[in-house]
Amino acid sequence: MSRLSVVVALGLGVVALASSPARAFTDETVVAHVPFAFQLGQRTFPAGDYWISPLSPLQQQVLFIRTADGHNPILVMTQPAEPEGADAQPRLVFDKVGSQMFLHAVELPGDTGAALPVSPSEVGAERRLVSHPPAAGTTAPAKLGS
Repeated sequence: MSRLSVVVALGLGVVALASSPARAFTDETVVAHVPFAFQLGQRTFPAGDYWISPLSPLQQQVLFIRTADGHNPILVMTQPAEPEGADAQPRLVFDKVGSQMFLHAVELPGDTGAALPVSPSEVGAERRLVSHPPAAGTTAPAKLGS
């Protein structure tokens, strides 16, 4: 199965809403620039700037994701997860299946991370890729960044 995790750290910042820099997800909003379209659940989101925050301090497992201009809001249930990287930078982790990108996790500095469930769209993309693999020589490594 050709599944590649892609990390986007470009233009990613954290806007802390509390005084402590090592606060849990409940006190932070992640502001991210995503340079490519991606899928979350059954929806496709355009490249652009996104704000990601917990729904409330009492519901930190539910993330509220929206474009910086307030469009395309979505609530997504997550599970606690250990960050995949050891660096202290916040980041979004995407799965690349074929030519499609799927948001996989949101990671904050320290040990805070939220894993998103694998969507039916991603499962379907994986099945199509396995049953109809690309012809040899038609794929290239993904290049992210400027």
